[in-house]
Amino acid sequence: MEKLNSALKNKCGTSGSSEPVIYCKEIQIRYNALYNSLFYCIYIHDLKGNFIDANNATLNLLGYKIEEFKKINLTAFFSEEHIKSALNFIDLLNNNYTNKSPLVLRLKKKNGEFIWVESEASILFKEGFPYAIQWIARDITDKKNMLDQLHMLSLIDELTGLYNRRGFINLAEQHLRLAKRLKKEILFIFADVDNLKFINDNHGHKEGDSALINTANILKRTFRESDILARIGGDEFVVLTIDTTYNTIEAITKRLHDNFEEYNKLQRHPYNLSVSTGISIYNANTVSSVHELLDSADKLMYYQKRTKNHRLPVFSCESRTGKRILSEVIT
Repeated sequence: MEKLNSALKNKCGTSGSSEPVIYCKEIQIRYNALYNSLFYCIYIHDLKGNFIDANNATLNLLGYKIEEFKKINLTAFFSEEHIKSALNFIDLLNNNYTNKSPLVLRLKKKNGEFIWVESEASILFKEGFPYAIQWIARDITDKKNMLDQLHMLSLIDELTGLYNRRGFINLAEQHLRLAKRLKKEILFIFADVDNLKFINDNHGHKEGDSALINTANILKRTFRESDILARIGGDEFVVLTIDTTYNTIEAITKRLHDNFEEYNKLQRHPYNLSVSTGISIYNANTVSSVHELLDSADKLMYYQKRTKNHRLPVFSCESRTGKRILSEVIT
């Protein structure tokens, strides 16, 4: 708009006749009407980040009056995590004066709420020199929230609210890389609900679903919020405990079994809820992948289920006992 106003003044302001001036004023009025009726947001700031102008779509979306908007700076407009991205985006304009690659940013409304926008920017010139940057943006908050929700649904088990297999694998791979870099140990605890088929066959699938939900709740109560809990199969759960060592296994497993015993005493179901478990350890010297560690813990869990041994078998590269047990399970 500033660019057009300047052009109109140069083109229309020098004529001796009033008719060209009137015609140019009509063009400017029409442009102003179009500028303020656009669905897209348009906002302009100088090279120091101080806002110069904004159309009605911008003001209505963000909750400002034009006088208020002109008093704020670019750094108060973007969310803290996106200020650097916005400034880097602006720097690119210095090379080619325009950038048509959309940038997704979060903008801060007057009431403190954040919205998501997809933006393009270009430099405005006055007398041949850059003096301002114009942004054109569209609100994509609903779309972004919907995509985030769909993404979460693809990673979350609908019944229990824990991560599903895909969500667990994605997060576990990230934590393995971090543990290797920091030389930390991670425990993989594989848990299988005992006698779920019996519960389904004798008390109905609704009761079976309830048993799975209650197992998930007991796991949540047993482990920390920073640990990763997932339901990766029908009756199969897995926990990744972060920054936990071999020496803490006994305390963890005791707490887990105590919580199941406490639940059974309080609920008094016609069955006892319990899990069979197996543990594998990842450390900086381990070359195993997430799938290999899960497979090891799974085999050790079946060893416990078969032998009814409530001492949790452990597999790690340094554990001869774990290797022997795993060898017995495989053979």
